[in-house]
Formats: sequence, C-alpha cells, structure tokens
Amino acid sequence: MCVVGLAEETGGSIQNPASAQGLVGIKPTIGLVPNAGVVPLSGNRDVVGPIARNVEDAALCLDVLAGFTTEDPKTLASVGRIPAGGYAAGLSADGLKGKRIGLYGPGWRPDALSDETAALYGRAKSELEAAGAILVEDPFVGTDFASLRQVTPGTPFFDGRGLESIAWDMTCYLRRLGPDAAIKTWDGFVAATKAEDPFAPGAILGYLHELPDFTEAMKSPETPPAMPEFTALKARYLELLAEVFERHALDALAYPQMLCELPGLHSGDAILETTVGELNIAGIPGVTVPAGYYASGAPFELIFLGLQWSEAGLIKCAHAYEQATHHRRPAL
Repeated sequence: MCVVGLAEETGGSIQNPASAQGLVGIKPTIGLVPNAGVVPLSGNRDVVGPIARNVEDAALCLDVLAGFTTEDPKTLASVGRIPAGGYAAGLSADGLKGKRIGLYGPGWRPDALSDETAALYGRAKSELEAAGAILVEDPFVGTDFASLRQVTPGTPFFDGRGLESIAWDMTCYLRRLGPDAAIKTWDGFVAATKAEDPFAPGAILGYLHELPDFTEAMKSPETPPAMPEFTALKARYLELLAEVFERHALDALAYPQMLCELPGLHSGDAILETTVGELNIAGIPGVTVPAGYYASGAPFELIFLGLQWSEAGLIKCAHAYEQATHHRRPAL
C-alpha cells in the first residue's frame, strides 16, 4: 500500500520487520546514513534504512538517505564510499554470476535451523547456484566467531552490548531539540517516563543493568561513556569478518534471516533471527530479500551480509536473486 518506508535498527528493526512482511530491507553500515532527528537507543548501533517492495526501490531510497551531513559527524566516514552512480545503478539479473557466497553454519552461530527453514534454505542455495553463485560452506568454521555472541540476561535472544550509552545519547538528542522542547534533559526524560519506569527490573529496558558499562554511564548522562568492552568486541568482530572474507575470497554471505518460522503475533515468543547482534555490534550492512513461504504462509527470507561499506555489492546480489526467483507475492 506504500512504495517505501523507513526503519531504524538497533536490534533488528529493519531486517526483522522486512522479513516478517515479505519485504526488502537494507540495514546500512554505521555512518552511511545520518541519525540526526532520530530518537536514539544506542548511538553505537542505531542506523536508519529503507524497507520496500523490491530491491530497486530500496536502493533508490538509500541513494536519498546516504551521505555526509554536519548534523551527524560520523557520516564523514561515508565520503568516498558511495558509488558514483548510486546504489540502484548497474543492477542486473547477472549480479550473482561468479560471486562467492558464504553459507550459514555453526561457525557463525551454533543455533540450528528448523527442519522447514533448512528445507527452504536448501532450495535457496540451489537457486543461488543456478544464478551463477559459488557457494562456500560455513566459512567461519575453525574461528572463535560464534563464541563472541552473548544473549543478555533478561532478554530471550538478544545481545544488547553497546546500548549502555543510552543516557548520553538521549542527552544529545534532547539538546538538539532546543530550549523550547518539552523535555530538555535526561532527568526530565526519566521523570516523564516514571509511570512506565522502563529501566526497572523486568521492564522493557531493565536488561540494560546487565551490560558492563551501563551503571557507570547512568551516573553521568552528560559524559560520553568510554565502553572499552564494547569497542574491543566490535574490533574483534570486524577483524574476524575481514580474515574470513579474505581467506575464502568471499563477496557476501547469504543466510536465512530467521532460524524458524515467525512466531504468532500475540504468542510472546521471540523472533529467532540469525544475524542481529553480530551485524549491529560490528556495524556491517545487510539486505533482506523474499525467498519463499512456509507452509503456514509466513514469509521466508534470505539476508545478504558483507563487510563495511559493501552495500552496493549486496544490493546487486539481492537484486539478481530477486529477479531469478520472483518469490514475493504482493499483499491482497
């Protein structure tokens, strides 16, 4: 019913909704798209990206979003990284030919796919090969990549490291709103949300107390926290990604975006994704694309992943897969 929408991902909020609705989502590299004006959850992980009905529309939207602005200095890192013709230029049905694609396995995560997901993923692998891709089984095997992930206590399936800076990030956001804003400070925000008390044990953000630097960061919301454990984790993720991509001469990874079928709307069960913590902590890009349906009718999607600033290549792979398969069924 609409051409494109925007989402902000800190913990899956581009890739999960896109996959749940049979849509294309582009989760960009941290620093490619400005966050100015976006209510923060983590300045270390937050990123805005498009959700659209097809890859080309999502790529055209990314063309509009991406680039440097003085309102968000980290976007200076994007200078020289954006393709001259834009992200929708050069899309081709041959975009997978000769591309070396890494596959999901326990080297990335020990979590097993459900039987139906494994069957759908098997079909998708055959489709990738038919489109000319060269598949590489579990390229992370033999590394310590999978051991880096930690599910944060108080969450069912989420690695929340990097969110410790929320008080500082919100302070910066409120400061940007100017002197006439209804809420001007972190203390004002806490007072305004007192009835909900989102940081209380068992509340929606209560799990943040489990993160290593959260308590100290909350003591001084006017001071940016150092967060040495998070930065060391990010560095290790990026190091391993670079090593594995170089060792196997990979162009991308292609995983099932979820381990199993989407849970029911009011079931209370978690979405069991395959990439959220790793992508959001490392700050790397991902592109989801429809790849079929479960017997129930729930969408099944692939997510193409790559190194920092590899959006253009991932979009080409996703577009070629989309054109080779045409799995998406428009909503009625």
